[in-house]
Amino acid sequence: MPTIILPVENNEIRLHAQVGVLGDESDLHTYEGIVDTGAQMTGITRTVVEQLGVSDVGVERVVGIEGQSALAPVFRIMIGIGVPTSQVGPEGEFVSEDIYISGGPLRVMLLENWSDESADVLLGMDMLVGFHITMFGGRFILSN
Repeated sequence: MPTIILPVENNEIRLHAQVGVLGDESDLHTYEGIVDTGAQMTGITRTVVEQLGVSDVGVERVVGIEGQSALAPVFRIMIGIGVPTSQVGPEGEFVSEDIYISGGPLRVMLLENWSDESADVLLGMDMLVGFHITMFGGRFILSN
């Protein structure tokens, strides 16, 4: 059972999201991701959409944190969570090997007005619901 342990820094949990086109799971692209346990739906930026070459499968009404609602294009992609060997754990230890936890196929929304240029994937609870999550002592622990 793979386990990922990451530090919570500046109230953020950052990791690598591995994203691919359904049916071609051998060609995963890695993007910087942010975990958002308050988001119900995972989102991707236009950069991810363009690099994967995927088309939307429709639109859905989404409600933002302040209660505003809007229509957002929705895509169906393959997504997982990864930590590369260069990742340093919260206790200063290095992860000994690449860890990849598959999340499977997922409907994700386009983050039209995403302001964080350092991340291209917002991992919501729709992705995380299949995992065991512990947040304790400044650490985020994810396992399946």
